Amino acid sequence: MKQILYFIPLILISAVPLYAEEVEGSEEADETFFYLLNLNNRFEFKRNFLNSDDPSKLSFSDDGAGYYLYAGATFMWFVTDDTDLNLSLNSGILKLKNLYYENGETTSQINSMSPSEYAKKSLFIDEIYFDNDSAFKITAGKMNISNATDFVFNDYTFAARFEFELYRENRKTLNLGIQYNTIDGYFNSDYKKSPFIMADISYKDKKRFNLTLFGSFLYDNDNSFGTLLHPFVAEFIKRKVSGNYTFEQKLTEVCGDDLSTCLKVDSSGYAIWSGIDLSGKIKHFTYRLTLIGNYGSMDIYPYLEFNGRILDIYAKKSKLGKLTSELKYGDTSMEAGSGSGGTSSGSVMNNTLSTRKMLGFTAFSQIGYKFFSLLEISPYILFMSGDNDLEKSTYINSFVSVKSYITLSNIFFNGGLNETASSRNFSIAGVNGHGVINPGIRFTLKKDESPFMLSSGFMQFFASAVNSNNKRNYGFEVDIVTSYSIAKYLEISCEADYFKAGDFFSSIPGTLPSTYKILGGINFYFDNLD
Repeated sequence: MKQILYFIPLILISAVPLYAEEVEGSEEADETFFYLLNLNNRFEFKRNFLNSDDPSKLSFSDDGAGYYLYAGATFMWFVTDDTDLNLSLNSGILKLKNLYYENGETTSQINSMSPSEYAKKSLFIDEIYFDNDSAFKITAGKMNISNATDFVFNDYTFAARFEFELYRENRKTLNLGIQYNTIDGYFNSDYKKSPFIMADISYKDKKRFNLTLFGSFLYDNDNSFGTLLHPFVAEFIKRKVSGNYTFEQKLTEVCGDDLSTCLKVDSSGYAIWSGIDLSGKIKHFTYRLTLIGNYGSMDIYPYLEFNGRILDIYAKKSKLGKLTSELKYGDTSMEAGSGSGGTSSGSVMNNTLSTRKMLGFTAFSQIGYKFFSLLEISPYILFMSGDNDLEKSTYINSFVSVKSYITLSNIFFNGGLNETASSRNFSIAGVNGHGVINPGIRFTLKKDESPFMLSSGFMQFFASAVNSNNKRNYGFEVDIVTSYSIAKYLEISCEADYFKAGDFFSSIPGTLPSTYKILGGINFYFDNLD
């Protein structure tokens, strides 16, 4: 009975078309209420030969095969001519037991969580906000927020935005926007203490171009940076204790094969992003240029904890009231305790990760040209700064994102048929912070008003900073996506992606690995927007 409760939103979504069609078919259809419903069925098979037990290696995704779905419903009600209310429901990516297998195992899950956990955290609500359209525009609630053309932030979160129209003449406008939002959109207390403030000023000439200057500020007040650097700290500790058999053995006994079970990373600090975005269209030619700088400072306080007790760490409270630590090894017995006692013949961590400045950069450029209103060719290049030694660098030169949303490719990045449902996480550019240099080109075949679309992309990926083996070639990727609208409410789609690893991953034994994915979709849509 309890499991059925998780799917009540899906039942409601399925029932709405009956009411909506009745309204649409009435003599006096309600023009103040609009809806859009979607049900997306997916059939997937993917293999990832890049998976490795070594935490320093990137796992693009797990092996998987089977069927899953995600459904959504968007409702808009125009309360007045200038004010509207919006509600969006989302089931999340729902994988049912015995219908989808991941790494040979099957269980019911939504967005990699148990259905009960996802239901409790999300309430199946993506957006619920009000919006007024005037010279002084206010938008408040939970909504999709984008910053720095998605390179810094794109997610559904709680926000309040104030937008002022400073100038308007014909098709030209000058707007100033200021907003405050959280970095997490779940209905709980996680990551709600870190204010994230954004500001932008944009000049739009609808016939020619859009120019936007933007900036954002994040103050870490609930270990946001610690979450970001957690895997790097784990790798750092393993590398430092490598060769000390006693320590490695005890560490494995307490933490198991996954150090993250007892590694904690507290943090504080701030980050600032600023940049410019220019985009436009000249007849059949389109262009975009985005430049973003990232700077700030973070204090990182890593420690090990087991059953609520500090494990072999001499901990003291700093002036900031945060936990600083020095992890010792050698003659100590690695027994869980309060951190006192034991001797040491060496230091694994002596605040070497405690304070780091941030100085990163991202640049993106894309042009496009459409031939005969049929074929569009769009070459681009993306650069995201990286760092080849996060341990020793005074500055973290890797570009840091709060929740980036990059859809330039379908395996290395988050594009493809499921891009709207892909998860966003605190991230640092590239594989283990080594940055990204990504030239690519995309071909899109679609005639105006045609129900058929075919898109293919060819991308090469390099690290902007070499790894410990002096290698930087991540590999190349080929993507193909096609869709066909059989009827107004029915669309079929298919995606095939292949990624071949480069010598950056040459330390993995054997032939350079590859990753591929085949995805089929049957999508249903219902709306009253006509």
